[in-house]
Amino acid sequence: MKMDREQPGVSNRFLALCVGALLGFLSGLLLGYIHWLAYLGMKEAS
Repeated sequence: MKMDREQPGVSNRFLALCVGALLGFLSGLLLGYIHWLAYLGMKEAS
């Protein structure tokens, strides 16, 4: 019975961690892409 009570909490925490890591990775990728585009734009302008 104890396992059944703990399982949902553990899976929810793991799911939240996975979602948070995925969102952090995607936002970091997006920021890096924007910085790379800005860098290319600055390089072409000068």
